[in-house]
Amino acid sequence: MDRRSFLTVGAGVCSCLGGCLNQAGVGADPTETQPTTGSTRSETPTGSTRTPKGSIQQESSTSPTRTPFEPPPCPNRPTDLTEERAARFVLGFERAYRSRVIYRPNLINWKIYLPDPEEVTPTATGDGYIFHFRVWEATTTRGGGIGDWYYSVRYFISTDSVYRLKQVDEFDEPLPDPREDGTAVSCPPQGSD
Repeated sequence: MDRRSFLTVGAGVCSCLGGCLNQAGVGADPTETQPTTGSTRSETPTGSTRTPKGSIQQESSTSPTRTPFEPPPCPNRPTDLTEERAARFVLGFERAYRSRVIYRPNLINWKIYLPDPEEVTPTATGDGYIFHFRVWEATTTRGGGIGDWYYSVRYFISTDSVYRLKQVDEFDEPLPDPREDGTAVSCPPQGSD
């Protein structure tokens, strides 16, 4: 191969591979998040976004200074317990509880769809309320792992305690009492169930 052909081929290869290199250029700050092709850079960090049906979508940031997934805060149990406050609490609690159970270091996206508080009808027990609802959950992990599933959950809430009972299928009649068949729960550390 003569010198002229070699230079022509070399220049062509360099121009083709130039787009594969760091888009910000040589010497760019490695902690700065780079937009992907076709995206626009946003100055706000990636985090929770709400969708109309009370779902939460958590997405990770590619920045090494942020954790890949941050669970929503644990709600405070209401001291003045009403049906509406109890409904809002158990739905917020389920979101916070499951986010800590589902967390894995390779989790990049998590969605949970819960009913609206108005769609959850409690059963009054004299000392609290029992709630029953279905949940849809989906995850995406690094490496392409994708999964989604439904489950049923029953809660008992009083001013003193919270009990939770989860089952993959619908509960059979007679419906179990979370105080007897469930587990006393608090907003747990990550990774426990």
